[in-house]
Order: sequence, then structure tokens, then C-alpha cells
Amino acid sequence: MFRLVHNSPARGYYIVWSIVLKTCSLVVLTASSLQIAWQGSESLAGEATGVSHPSFEAFKVQRDSLQREVTLYPHDADRHNRLGLVLLELQDFDKAVTEFRISSKLRPESLTFAVDLALGLTKIGALDEALLLYEDLISRNPTAPELYSNYGLALWQKSAADRTLNLEPAIAAFQKSIQYRPGDAGLHNNLGMVLKEKGDLEGAISEFRRAIELKPGFAISHANLGAALRLIGRNEEALNEVRAALAHSPEHAEAHYLMASLLRDSGNLESAAEEFRLTIALKSDHAEAYYNLAAVLKRLNRPTEASLAHEKFLLLSQASKSAYNARLHNSRGVQAASAGNLELAIEEFSSAVQADTRFADAHNNLGWTLVRKQDLPSAIREFRQAILLRDDYAMAYYNLGLALWSTGQKQDAEGALRKANRLDPSLILPKFLAVLEKKGE
Repeated sequence: MFRLVHNSPARGYYIVWSIVLKTCSLVVLTASSLQIAWQGSESLAGEATGVSHPSFEAFKVQRDSLQREVTLYPHDADRHNRLGLVLLELQDFDKAVTEFRISSKLRPESLTFAVDLALGLTKIGALDEALLLYEDLISRNPTAPELYSNYGLALWQKSAADRTLNLEPAIAAFQKSIQYRPGDAGLHNNLGMVLKEKGDLEGAISEFRRAIELKPGFAISHANLGAALRLIGRNEEALNEVRAALAHSPEHAEAHYLMASLLRDSGNLESAAEEFRLTIALKSDHAEAYYNLAAVLKRLNRPTEASLAHEKFLLLSQASKSAYNARLHNSRGVQAASAGNLELAIEEFSSAVQADTRFADAHNNLGWTLVRKQDLPSAIREFRQAILLRDDYAMAYYNLGLALWSTGQKQDAEGALRKANRLDPSLILPKFLAVLEKKGE
């Protein structure tokens, strides 16, 4: 059975995601480049706890070690799940979801693994699947605050994706999470964020202040409070909150960006330029920081520096646009293929790989659709390209193996299928391989 995959990690903004973890060492992990703090089944752990966070390089070391372990122990659900968590921290969302699917299939009764899978699904934009999973989990665990919080975040993300303004379901979910854990700073922060999005700034400010009361020095909420205060013109108070955020988390890129914006508003252009540079140093793909740095440098009569910053902004914006367009075409292709409109699906998947030539999922999906159109040589080419881009892409190996078998290339097909099964044991070897083995005996 050939398989399609969905796409597109979504960005987070000052949001505290809840995640049920068994491994305590991972409870405190933060993805600073996304301004996300992770919350475990215990009280929120973040910048103010004084616990040091592993570096990006440390996560890569963990990833490499765990990848070796799951190769040796492919049916160890805990190892697959830990690998998924590390991949989340490295923002390799598609691979993280693959690991979470494996761990959930190996141990379907695990609430921890199911929650991690749902969280991963929101990261790749598979929101409908994530929402259904959250609703099932809530029906079986109706008093778990983490589930309501993550459900609220997924509802909010779905509202943004659908371009609707209905935030009430998300607000209700956050309020429900606070009902079951009123002393959790992260949950109050999340409610504040969705109230801010709705336009209820006073309500948002109240929630951010409550989060800080519960967890003094909570940098994310200090920054969020500063942003909300700036929106209502209380810039001096906003500056104080941003200073507090940076005092507790000096490498908080978005706090530096907000500081730069406030300094620019006050006319302190030199200091604003320095803060925009600090933002970029901490987050090199921060397009808005480059744009505003260019504007400030132009006002400071530094046209050459301003031009360089603006060029970088344009490059980042174009790259972001291309990635967005690729995932949009891929999503449309999945919808068309699911509806049986193979011609439109091929058109959309082809547009996706043209917009982003390194989009492995789109190559796999295009191959899958070409198989259904009986164009096996072209399909095999697309599966091979997907594997070239991601050499641990289990589903592409599986699809390649089936396509090769259909063209009579049985030895190569067997190699691809066994590789897929080693990478992802949930991809069961086809029965015809067992028949082949018996004949070989």
C-alpha cells in the first residue's frame, strides 16, 4: 500500500506548549529559536528555574546516539519516543512525528506517547489529525490540564490556518486547563496569548501578570506582557517588563527584538540598531529584525549598511515564501489525491517540488500519485529523489520497494523494503517477501 504524507511545521510565538514526558531530563528543554518553553506533567520548567538547557550541539549528539540505539533495538518504544523529543528540539518535525508514530504503535496504551504524537502533528500542520487525537485523549482523560492546553493551541493554530476569527473554542480549552491546574504559570501565559490575539488586551495583561506572580522571573510572560503594554501605549512599563525578561533570559531573541522596537519608538536609534543586531545574532533567520535594522540604519544615514540589511530581509522573505508555497501546494495535492483527482494532484505536487526542490515529502507524494497513474519509471525517480534528500525516509523506501517490485526489479525492491522496515518497524514487510524466502529455501 503506497502512502501519502502531510506537511509544514508551524511557527510558535511566545507560547508555552504542554507535553507529558516520562524522562525528567527532557521536561526542561526549550526551543529558544521558536520562543517556546516546554511544560511537563510536573510544574512548568523554564528560564527562571536556574536549570541549564542543553545546547543545539548537545541535542545533535543525543540524536546520533539515539539513532544508533533504535537501530539496535527497533521495537523499543521508549527509545523511539526519546529520539522524537530530541528531533523536536532540533526542529526536525517530520522525523520527530515518524518516531512518535512508531512509539505509539509499539505501545498504543501510552498517554505520554499519544500526547507527544499530537504535539508533533501540530508542528507539521496536520491539524485535523491532531485535533481528533486530542479529542479522543480528552474523552479518556477528562481532567488532564496538559491535554486541554495543547488542544487549545491546536484549535488556535487551526483558526489561523483557516483564516477564521473564532477563538472562543481555544479560549475555553485554556480556561479548562487552568480549572484543573490554577497554579500553572504556563497555562495562564497561553490564555493571555489567545486573549491578546482576540483583542482583549486588558484580559491578556491580567493573565500575563498572573503568570509572573506564580513564577517570578518567567521571561516569556515578561516579554509577552511588555508586548501587550506597548500595544496600548504604556511604553515605559513595557520597557521594564522587557528588561526583566532579558535579566532572566539574556539570549531571548524576541525580547531583544521588542527592546529594539521600543528604543526605536523613543528615538534612541543607535541603541535600537544594536538590539536589532543582537536579535539577528541570536536568530539569524529573523527577517523582521533585518527589515527594521535597515530602516533604522537608513535614518542614521548609513545607506550601505542599510542596503545590506534590506537585501538579507528580501532573501529570507523569498525563502520563507517559497517554503510556504511548497507546503501549500503539497497540502492541496494531498486533498486532490484523496478525492481521486490524480491529474490535479500531480500538478500540485509538481508545483511543490518546483517551489522547494529539497521538499522530500512532496517528491514522495508525487511518486505515489504517479504510481496510481501507472507511470512507474517516473514514480521510482521521485522516490529516489526523496531518499536522496532524506536518507532515513522510511516511507519513501517502502514506496520505492513496492514500485520496484511492480517493475520486476525484485532484488532492489527487497533491499528497499527491508530498509524501510528497519527504519520504521511499523511498516510491515509485504507477504510476497515471505513467499520469496520460502522459495529460496
